[in-house]
Amino acid sequence: MPFNTPSKKHWSHVWSHFALDGYIWLAAFITATIVRFSGDDSSTTILTALLRYAPGILAGSLTLSSVCYLFSLYSRHRPCSNLSRRYLLVIAAVLVSTIVTLSYGSIDFSARIGRGVLILALPSATVLLLLHHHYLRLQSSAFQEKLLLIAGCQKDLSDSDRFLQMNQNHYILSGIVTTHNFQLPATQTALGDISDLKQLVKIHHIDCILATSSNLRDDTIATPIRSLRYSGTSVTNLTTLCEELYQAVPLSLVDSSWLLSASSQPDWAYIRKFKRIFDVITAIFFLIVLAPFLILGMISVRLGSKGPIFYSQIRSGRFSRDFKVTKLRTMKTDAEKSGAQWSSENDERITKVGKFLRLTRIDEIPQLWCILTGEMSFVGPRPERPEFVEQLAQEIPFYNERLLIQPGLTGWAQVNYPYGASVDDAARKLEYDLYYMKHMSVVLDLFILLDTVKTILRGGTSKSRGGQLTEFLDKLSKT
Repeated sequence: MPFNTPSKKHWSHVWSHFALDGYIWLAAFITATIVRFSGDDSSTTILTALLRYAPGILAGSLTLSSVCYLFSLYSRHRPCSNLSRRYLLVIAAVLVSTIVTLSYGSIDFSARIGRGVLILALPSATVLLLLHHHYLRLQSSAFQEKLLLIAGCQKDLSDSDRFLQMNQNHYILSGIVTTHNFQLPATQTALGDISDLKQLVKIHHIDCILATSSNLRDDTIATPIRSLRYSGTSVTNLTTLCEELYQAVPLSLVDSSWLLSASSQPDWAYIRKFKRIFDVITAIFFLIVLAPFLILGMISVRLGSKGPIFYSQIRSGRFSRDFKVTKLRTMKTDAEKSGAQWSSENDERITKVGKFLRLTRIDEIPQLWCILTGEMSFVGPRPERPEFVEQLAQEIPFYNERLLIQPGLTGWAQVNYPYGASVDDAARKLEYDLYYMKHMSVVLDLFILLDTVKTILRGGTSKSRGGQLTEFLDKLSKT
């Protein structure tokens, strides 16, 4: 029986509130435009005004939701708990969106939004947005799910210990239901037997049942769970719960059955068609927009140190096919005279100019050509050097799984974890890559692009962003 997984709750929650903020902005300006021009006798005046204002309003709507996302205002598991700070961030997002909305009038003066529309739209939009985020904070604070663990052996029982080690406040383990007369340790008490499951769920108001795949292969366990599943009670396992909490998959909880299940989750029509279209359009757009920065970067490399401007390197692509990536040179020309080495965030081989280029990701711009040629995607696991792939595949389980999809210029691992300088770092990044491979979609790709902007603006990714996951993994390694 497949799991009725809660792992998609995070992104559906983020996307729904992201869309709602954008809709509030659109609705406020459309309503204000209608009210402002409703006094005219000609109905075409309103339509004409809406068509003129549409590009600026749409740009402002997208900016508003994007800025709120960059401020992490949509996270349910790590919400902005300070209400006054949340209000200030929302107002800051409104100000930025207003500037973007009005900026379109500088491009096309005839589309400039008048003061009458602004006076009507901005106060109403701001009030509605503040109310929305006040509700969002209350919802995040009150969000809590009660879990019931099914245990038929000591191995199942270890899931309860792992659950208690999670850094979370929104899930409560209400108790344990035993199967096949399994006896709990003296320190724990069972709520009841599997035969009492339906009644226990009702009495304790259980939202989710925590079970292992082996349990669900047993008909005596699966049958009572199945009826509850179709009446609204979720069924999940510990791995899926980690996906919801950390947006990553701990390697210690991954097995072959998870990999087979994960491979059937993504929308492959998107991967084969729409993702390629998305890649080409996005690469062309950024090549045009970033061309001045690329030229400045090339000049900086030339003036900053002796040696070539560009640096080419062989990387492993999809299905281990090697291809050449070209970047602006950020290291000294003799950086690898002793052979291939790990690149770290504070690598002494990096030039002064190179540090800035890496910080701003300008050195990555030439790789847009690899996207156009189809060797890379815009979003995906970062391509690694073949010699490192061979080493890591021997030391990290399931490492070669990341070679089953197109490598990316940016990725979920890149926005959550800094430069990898060890096997342990590569393992942590793989946990984010596996999560992406299971959940890849156009929505997730767009959010990763926004997270990439955030990473650039704050000067890179620190290990603190994935700190909760790292802390949980450290606890797991000690058990």
